[in-house]
Amino acid sequence: MEEPLAGPSALPCRECPALLLSDYLASPGGQLISLTIDLDFALRKGIAVKLEEISYLEFRLLAMLAEERDKYEVEELEKQRKR
Repeated sequence: MEEPLAGPSALPCRECPALLLSDYLASPGGQLISLTIDLDFALRKGIAVKLEEISYLEFRLLAMLAEERDKYEVEELEKQRKR
């Protein structure tokens, strides 16, 4: 917020990360990310989706999401081992 002591009803400043994220998620690129996350959720819950039912871009985004999830899980395992 531009004025930190303004209270909970104050409007966020233009550089607010939450506001910037919200704006991006409303854009076509952000909507594609949301769609990919929803598709990933459906696949993880066992809903069958044929490859021909999704675009190549959605397929690539799902692959990138899986790679990042795998990296995160490896990092978390390494953190636990160090404790």
